[in-house]
Formats: sequence, structure tokens, C-alpha cells
Amino acid sequence: MAATKAVRAFLPELIEKYGIETVADIGCGDRHWVSKLDWSVEYDGYDVDPFDDKAIKFDAINEVLPKAYDLVMAVYVMNHFKNDKLCARMVDNIKASGAKYLFATDITVRATGKLELEMLGEPLESKFHKSTPVSKLDCFYRFWALQ
Repeated sequence: MAATKAVRAFLPELIEKYGIETVADIGCGDRHWVSKLDWSVEYDGYDVDPFDDKAIKFDAINEVLPKAYDLVMAVYVMNHFKNDKLCARMVDNIKASGAKYLFATDITVRATGKLELEMLGEPLESKFHKSTPVSKLDCFYRFWALQ
């Protein structure tokens, strides 16, 4: 739980600031740390291999979310993909769902400590209309506006 302490403090601030009411958590795992969040949102957990009956089986690379969530979280998901093209497909599927925001972790943090998530050879920021993240927690977590 110590590893997610900063994130658990950061997310409720974003929820309030951006009026987020619905959240999809791609790669939700056992949802343990999320259960400790102090937030009042409609939350759905998705995972390619669900840990429990509350998580929804979902392949983020090949499927589009069934509805437009205000926020899609993909915390430590893209680092499991074998190449940038798969990451790009997931991001495209998230955008196709009509989601407003994405909260995600990077694939690689270079020696400089700067986030450089590569999407088809380009920084992740270029995938979102050449914009920079709306908000940053640290060198791992970023919050992007998708629309």
C-alpha cells in the first residue's frame, strides 16, 4: 500500500477538479489499492484475466470499452505489452470509447527520469494532439485530456 500512497492522494483531487463521475480501471487486478481510495464515483474494473467476480473480462488491445467513461485508468498496464503498436491500439480503443481522460503509467523512464512512453516511435503526448499531460504526479503517472 505504501507504493500507491501518493496516487491514492492524487486521484481524488483530479476527480474533484475535473468533475469525474465514472471511472474504468483497465488492468484492475485485485483492485486492492483502489478500494482504499476516498472517492465517490461509479467504478468498473476491467482485466484480461479477472481476479474476482466483480472485475469484467476485457482485452484492451482488441476491444473498446462499452461506454464513455469520464476517466480511464491504465496503471501499470502498458509495460506488459511487447511493443509500442499494442500500446497505441489500446490508447486508440480508449479514445474510441469516448472517454474524456486517461490516467496512466509509462512504459519506460529513461536515465534522465523523464517520462518517455513511446507510441509508434513518438512520445505519448503526440498521441493526444501533440499536447502535454494535463497533470503529473511524478515521473511515472500522467493524466491526459482525450477530447
